Amino acid sequence: MKTMEAGLTYEAVSSGKIDVAMVYSTDAKLLKYKLIVLEDDKHFFPLYNPAVLVREEILKKYPEIKEILKPLTLYLNENIIIRLNYLVDVVGLEPEIVAKNYLKGLGLIK
Repeated sequence: MKTMEAGLTYEAVSSGKIDVAMVYSTDAKLLKYKLIVLEDDKHFFPLYNPAVLVREEILKKYPEIKEILKPLTLYLNENIIIRLNYLVDVVGLEPEIVAKNYLKGLGLIK
């Protein structure tokens, strides 16, 4: 067993230096290195489902946000998050641009 920085494990698996590693299930490097996440059939790791967070002061000022953002939970899953992270981490796009383009593509914002 080896201990290494999380970011280095992707390259190590991809190059064959190690066979298995613990990774983040939404990391862009999974797509970059064409790695497969094994099924956690023992349910050892907790699920990290995305959630929308809005400050109460903003929600009070713009109550329509609640309904506007509601569908977003339908459009975020591990595969989509990996691809969005890929655009930021590998392609180098700004997170704000990726988010805006994604939301525009879904028709959630103009």
